[in-house]
Amino acid sequence: MHPLNAPRLKLRRADKHLNAIKVAINRFIASKPYDFVFEADPKPPNYSIIAMVRHLPDEEWGLIIGDFAHNARSALDMLVYQLSQLLLDDNKRFNLQFPIFDEVDGYEGNVQRYLAGVTPEHIAIIESFQPYKRLDGSYDDALGILRAINNADKHRIINVVGAVGSFEGVGFGAGRIGTNIIRGNGIGIRVNGSSSVNFGDGFTYTGVGDGIIVKDRTVVAKLTSNTPPQVKMLHYSNIAIQFGEGDPRVQGRSVVDTLTLIYDRVKEVIERFESNSSK
Repeated sequence: MHPLNAPRLKLRRADKHLNAIKVAINRFIASKPYDFVFEADPKPPNYSIIAMVRHLPDEEWGLIIGDFAHNARSALDMLVYQLSQLLLDDNKRFNLQFPIFDEVDGYEGNVQRYLAGVTPEHIAIIESFQPYKRLDGSYDDALGILRAINNADKHRIINVVGAVGSFEGVGFGAGRIGTNIIRGNGIGIRVNGSSSVNFGDGFTYTGVGDGIIVKDRTVVAKLTSNTPPQVKMLHYSNIAIQFGEGDPRVQGRSVVDTLTLIYDRVKEVIERFESNSSK
């Protein structure tokens, strides 16, 4: 067996979990989890555009993310095990792992324990991938984010995933607005979600807040119309799938973008040793 087969297999399993998350998210978005309804307020001529939350992300997405992180982290740890000289002292072998540190002091304080039996040449490569080596800071480093996701899944909570919807605006198609404003066939107008527009003839549109849909029946816009609008309205929205409650380093990040960043970095590490071993 090639010495890097184990990390390759673990990374391949991580890739399967990444693809599973991508498919699940695409299906969720295609299911149109948000509807928008046009409702009259108690006091005419006021109306509201209200977001209705029809579906929520599957709670098991967090389990898939945890499995992804476990396999990606294991790929790195198994890489170190294969690079070591397979020490006879089982206690030292038990402590072997790929170090991931934001600070140089943490790395230097653990390198002898984590990388026992690894050659100086290989240690130098591993150090080059440490988060503290980033010139722009360690907070956005892929391996540091992997550590945060994996540790949370193992020791604290299942990683929470949420859908963040944003109302982008409304489009008015053919029909009648008020008594004098008529949109003919093929003619329409799109209003940005946060805009405030006076169309005249007693018809106005005003966005509410920043358009972020935080819960079911979130009011995203207000309308006034002296007569009920007789016009087709199209609603535009965007859905982002992000990490929710959990490690601050991860919270608010795009799920797919974050996992892809991690996968690419772990693959880069393994490939670095593949090219190094072929010399």
